[in-house]
Amino acid sequence: MVKYSCLCLAAGLLAILSEAKPQVYPRRASPIAIPGNVPIVYGRSDGCKSPVTPKVLILATYFDEANIWPAGMPEIYNLNVTVKGLMPNYPVVHCTAANGVCLMVTGQCVINSATTMLAMAHSDLFDLRKSYVMVAGIAGGNPEYTSTGSVTFARYAAQGDIQFELASVPPDWQGTSGYFPLGTTGPNQYPTFIYGTEVYEVNQALRHRAATMAKKAKLNDTAVSQEYRTRYTQPAARKSPGVQECDTLTTNVFWSGAGIGETMGIYYTAMTNGTGIYCSTEGEDSGWLAGLFRATVVDRADFKRAIIMRSISNYDRAPPGISDYDNLFRFQQGVGSYAIALQNLYLAGKEVVDDIVKNWESTFEKGFATKNYIGDIYNTFDEKNIDYG
Repeated sequence: MVKYSCLCLAAGLLAILSEAKPQVYPRRASPIAIPGNVPIVYGRSDGCKSPVTPKVLILATYFDEANIWPAGMPEIYNLNVTVKGLMPNYPVVHCTAANGVCLMVTGQCVINSATTMLAMAHSDLFDLRKSYVMVAGIAGGNPEYTSTGSVTFARYAAQGDIQFELASVPPDWQGTSGYFPLGTTGPNQYPTFIYGTEVYEVNQALRHRAATMAKKAKLNDTAVSQEYRTRYTQPAARKSPGVQECDTLTTNVFWSGAGIGETMGIYYTAMTNGTGIYCSTEGEDSGWLAGLFRATVVDRADFKRAIIMRSISNYDRAPPGISDYDNLFRFQQGVGSYAIALQNLYLAGKEVVDDIVKNWESTFEKGFATKNYIGDIYNTFDEKNIDYG
């Protein structure tokens, strides 16, 4: 039975009576997402001072990803917590309850997601030491391994733009783009400069459990998305939306082209010791995982509870007969599968969230055991079974 203090109940009643109707994230958010010059008041909307202890913290990276949750789960607005250090235009974390499900917007790209995650983990308003942190975002897809509308769960997140890059390459160049590993003289080599955030590996057993739950969802599809997929020759790219266990590639660069994709694939395989193949491309996962990882080191979170969920809205390279430029501006952002990627993200993600909440005491509260290595390329946690690097 949940126990509430008299102070929290009284403060909560005042909040219910006085709080304005919750605002859906705007497409073009103001600098602080609050109208006029109203100062931000940090803290819980119910007036309580005790930290929120979410079972699940959902990470969206921007407005459209955030809006899918309150649309289907309006109780996410039951408790609103304004936190110092989050994105200036997304300062509020929405929660179903003080020990329920919370939604936070990290902002896009690696730096925003990393700093937002760190600020959240170090806030006295939250205690994330038992929280499952799940990114729920859309992504590009590698047509060799996935299809648009599909929902993917990753074991690895590798950062692909920690490399050298040439604008033009020598005539005898062996690579398919100007990218090549740091500290080397050409492509297809292992880097000799290591920064530490090249690869993060998460809980594989938890990944499999999440994917299994997500398969309960009936994913959406459209005629437009089906036609889009028929333009590709790769068998994987032509499949209907499904749930997959495959890995993710993080870059700050929003790129398009088979040449870059092939280079990134070779780099990915090298960095994961031949055990990882990227199927999704995004700009945040190495960042928020780095923030969560550092927070775990100082006992503010638990990296073993991270879940990487990405739905595929487009392909990272063009189909036959289409230029890389047109793929970027016409197909990736036009006739791809943006709408169904968002829809399927919620449908699959809700199954995962419900599983954690429903089976909290029996399965998830104590943590989810796994046998695989979990951590960074430095083996900071001093695990005995590191499998890459």
